[in-house]
Amino acid sequence: MKVNLGGIVDISTIDWYGKSAMVVFFNGCPFRCPYCQNYKLLDKVNFVDIEEVEKKILESKSFISSIVFSGGEATMQFDALEYLAKFAKDLGLLVGIETNGYYPDRLESLINKRLVDKIFLDIKAPLDDYGEYHMLTGLKDAAPRVYESLRLVLPNGSPMEVR
Repeated sequence: MKVNLGGIVDISTIDWYGKSAMVVFFNGCPFRCPYCQNYKLLDKVNFVDIEEVEKKILESKSFISSIVFSGGEATMQFDALEYLAKFAKDLGLLVGIETNGYYPDRLESLINKRLVDKIFLDIKAPLDDYGEYHMLTGLKDAAPRVYESLRLVLPNGSPMEVR
């Protein structure tokens, strides 16, 4: 399996407060936010064998307690994300997903399979203002989809941080 890899931060203490985390960045995002801090990942192409990411995780395992999958938008590459989340969980690592919430069905699948320990939901604007959300993201259906992600996470008790 291949993954469109944006980069890896081997050890971070700021991406999951209280945890030592590896951050894996996936390329690609459906949003086009004008203030995006990871704009270089939006359309970048860098396909690598998923075994390369596994190797990096194994090399850092003794220094980390968690992995945060970020982007771009990690849930765009769902098969690779699910595979790597399971790989990390099998190693005893906590798994966090940094997401814009555009793919609620994919989040729900990860939650139901118990492959995510914390969701970092990046809400771009008030969810009741569809026009502003559309203006900021470039997608007319963004706000209701993000709202659905929020609605899925809240009642099931999954730890969440809104950013």
